Amino acid sequence: DVFASVVGGVKLSDPGADLAIGLATASAVYDRPLPADLVVCGEVGLGGELRQAAQTKRRLQEAARLGFRRAIVPTSAPDSIPGLRVQRVGTIAEAIIHAGLAPNDAPRPKSASGPSLLDSAHAGFARAPPFPRNHAPNTSRT
Repeated sequence: DVFASVVGGVKLSDPGADLAIGLATASAVYDRPLPADLVVCGEVGLGGELRQAAQTKRRLQEAARLGFRRAIVPTSAPDSIPGLRVQRVGTIAEAIIHAGLAPNDAPRPKSASGPSLLDSAHAGFARAPPFPRNHAPNTSRT
């Protein structure tokens, strides 16, 4: 289990937010913002594999209506949604790469017939530099 604390004390029990929390964490680790037009939705398993969340199609339709242009979802997600470019990934490591958060030297996903990325070390977490003690998070969005 992962416990995340947010301003305002929001309680969130929806497993469909797993992928969003994972990418937000990676964004903080790499000090790189996520794109403002990106929406993500999916459950993350213990091995880093992604599973479709409940009502994914309705979530994506609402995201498109709200102006999001890009979505990262598990491979099992429903067909495309008008106005939304949907990227399907199998693991959180692949999601980190497709979101543009991984360092340039991180391995890229293999083809569907080859081995896939399954753990956070493959996404470059093991090589992330430590933050200096006086590090302030990057709050600017471009």
